[in-house]
Amino acid sequence: MERLRLSDLSAVHLEDSGEVTVLGFLHWNSVSEQLVRSEDLLEIVRKSGLEDGFMPPPIRVPDAFRRATKAIECRREAGDKVVHKFLVREVVSDKERVVRRIVREIINSKNEDLDYEKEEAVLVLDKETELMSYSSINQESEALAAEAARLFEIYKSNYDGRALRSMVLNVIKSMAPITMRSSGGVYFIPAKFHERLHALQEFLKNLGKAEGHVIPMINTKENLELVRKEAVKTVQNTFSKLQQAVSNPETPSNEISNLICETEVTLHVVEEYREVLMQDLSNFDKSVLAMQKMLKELKGRQKRVRKQDSTDEATRLIRV
Repeated sequence: MERLRLSDLSAVHLEDSGEVTVLGFLHWNSVSEQLVRSEDLLEIVRKSGLEDGFMPPPIRVPDAFRRATKAIECRREAGDKVVHKFLVREVVSDKERVVRRIVREIINSKNEDLDYEKEEAVLVLDKETELMSYSSINQESEALAAEAARLFEIYKSNYDGRALRSMVLNVIKSMAPITMRSSGGVYFIPAKFHERLHALQEFLKNLGKAEGHVIPMINTKENLELVRKEAVKTVQNTFSKLQQAVSNPETPSNEISNLICETEVTLHVVEEYREVLMQDLSNFDKSVLAMQKMLKELKGRQKRVRKQDSTDEATRLIRV
């Protein structure tokens, strides 16, 4: 365990400045919906002391287009138990363009009817020029399409709340976290990562519409046992998920990708908590070997699926 002076942990703000053994820290945070320009985010990352590698991936123009067009979906009351839903559906996506349509769904609960207008507006992204164009058939759809075009210009250069929350979670995952409650959101972080945790706290503070909380856990028998139990639970849960995924050839590729990331974090947890898990290591060594074997199998399956998807896409583009 690391011996730290609590007075040196500026993110914690404790009155006791005595020297104690800190087992680690409980951390939780919240990041509100907001838009942050990519260059501003990089400046905040560097000012906070985080590594550039934690920056989200560069914003892809097709992703910005899809976010903008998805954001205009809405529901409007038309009177006498009639509701109009404006939905966006993708009809074309190839190497040259992405085409989406605004569809009007008409729900008449009085007569129990459901009807569609399939082409209220057409929204087109030209991938080469990175420009968006649209056409519409009435004022309502015209206003929605214009709003999508406005949002598209914003989303091309701004990260949203989801991207920021994903970034924060990646920082947490790099610190061998243990989830301390079944619903998630509260993490135990080992003391050895106190500098990165402090940098994360600074990042959340500098971000503005976000906050982070840290509570130190002193190295007591009770706290040690709590961490041990949660670490064991983490390994057992991941092991169970791996078994289910490997035994099911129909496991969706997105679930495989998420499970690969979760397994790699769990294996990191085992290595970081070996001292805490001494009494469990005889069983864990066997579990770790089995997890590594299953992880290798899932990565191989993921690679084959991606190769097949690329082949199918190339075939589809040739036909187009």
